[in-house]
Amino acid sequence: MKEFKADAELENILINKGFIETTSKRNKIKGKKSFKQSKNAKKEIYFVEVSI
Repeated sequence: MKEFKADAELENILINKGFIETTSKRNKIKGKKSFKQSKNAKKEIYFVEVSI
């Protein structure tokens, strides 16, 4: 099984699988990112530095 890091490769995989980036401008400045399956979804994936 492949081990993923919170980098551009994983970001591209999530976007290709239909996730949308929901990162606020404030978090982008801090280097954080977040993704949801839809705008109204409750569950969210957070990238904080290199951890998920």
